[in-house]
Order: sequence, then structure tokens, then C-alpha cells
Amino acid sequence: MRLYPVLRKVKALLGCNARVTLAGPRLCRGLEELKRQKAFAYKKQIYKRSFLRNKFLVIAATDQKELNAQIAKDARLEGVMVNVVDDPGLCSFYVPAVIRKGSLSLGISTGGVFPGMAKKIKREIAPVVEKYARQLNLVWQLRNKVRAKIKNPKLKKILIQKLLSPNTISLIKKKKIKRLEELLKYNCGN
Repeated sequence: MRLYPVLRKVKALLGCNARVTLAGPRLCRGLEELKRQKAFAYKKQIYKRSFLRNKFLVIAATDQKELNAQIAKDARLEGVMVNVVDDPGLCSFYVPAVIRKGSLSLGISTGGVFPGMAKKIKREIAPVVEKYARQLNLVWQLRNKVRAKIKNPKLKKILIQKLLSPNTISLIKKKKIKRLEELLKYNCGN
């Protein structure tokens, strides 16, 4: 089993509140720690097709190409989505590189062609995503107030657009706009 890619994928699935079952003869230190925390079910066994029953998706990450291919074949027969690490041709889905900053999530995928490129892109755009995540945190409460209190659909649309303008975001950062009334007062542009 390719242990460290499995650890990353297990953590990502657990972060989405997935119920995870792992099968294989050994676990890396990080997976052992998660197992101690009862974060996932573990079968210390060699793969069997019966492991796929009643599963939604499977990730084949063994160090045996033939076994990965068999898992992919069995998954298709069982109607289970499959991702085979390092073999995009056998995959029915791909796992994107994901950036999560607060309420903002962004997935980046190369469709299995070059996962390393997705990771590179993730590293390069992470600072931009961080900036937008901070802006999102600044404007979400005001957006909720606009949606709840403004009945005129045209005015509501204009105000929500104003929340996206750099001028408005700057005024919110400077705490000149804290409430809906202040948003209405300032001419923030579009």
C-alpha cells in the first residue's frame, strides 16, 4: 500500500465527514494514529472483492499494478466509484488538490493527467485564495442582512454587487462599513 498518499486521501475524506474503511497489511505512523483515534475502520487483510460491497467509492493505492487493476475492475462490477493512484486510465473519478481557507474551498484537477501540476498550482494560488477568504469573512454578514432586509430585488442585486467591489471591501476593512445602513450610505461603485 502506498502509505503517504493514502494518509493524505484519508485525511481529506475524514475532513468531509466520510466514513472510511482501510484494508491492507500495514499502516504508516499517521494512519496508525488516526486508527487509535477510531477515525476509520481498519481491516488488516489483503484485498477481497467483498470489501467493496455497500461502499460509495474506493481508492486503490497498493504497490502492485495488477492488484490495483483488479480493484478497479471489481469496483466497476460492484457499481463503486474508483480512483487508482498513479493510473488515471483506471479511474472513474479524480481527487483534486483542494485549498480550504475558512468558508472558501477551491479544487484543482488535471483530470488525472499530471497530479503534480495540480499541487504546484495549488501552492502558487494559495495566497490569492487566502486573500479572498479574508474578504469573504468580511462581507458575508452584510450580504445576509441585504438578503433578509431589502425587499426590492433590483436594490438587493445592486447592494450585493457593491459588496464585491474593492472600494466596499476597503471600507469594510477600515470599519467604515459595519452595518447595512452604512452600506446604503456609501457610494461604493460597482
